[in-house]
Amino acid sequence: MTVFSGSAAVNPGSYYYVSFSVPSNAINVQLSGSLTAAGGIGNDVRVYVFDQTNFINWQNGHSASAYYSTGQETAFNINVRLPNGAGTYYVVFDNTFSIFSSKTVTGTITLTYEVPAS
Repeated sequence: MTVFSGSAAVNPGSYYYVSFSVPSNAINVQLSGSLTAAGGIGNDVRVYVFDQTNFINWQNGHSASAYYSTGQETAFNINVRLPNGAGTYYVVFDNTFSIFSSKTVTGTITLTYEVPAS
């Protein structure tokens, strides 16, 4: 399943996110892909993968744990194993550190999992 494909504009001082759901019977859940950031002096953004609870905490400036997180970088290779079973997750492209520069994130992220035969 494609979670993100193409490009996304991320305004200065802001973030962009995509959400996706994993079904309750999913096992061997894997999120993978590659991204690049362009714009501003550093051509950089931060990237996070959160579950729903931690995304809400992060949005509100509270402590949050991520399944994947980066510093300010230009190129990203995401390869994250997520828990088996149901959940809602968020991939976040974070440009909150930039005051003046918009960034564009380009790439593809896919979700794979198995469903056991019943």
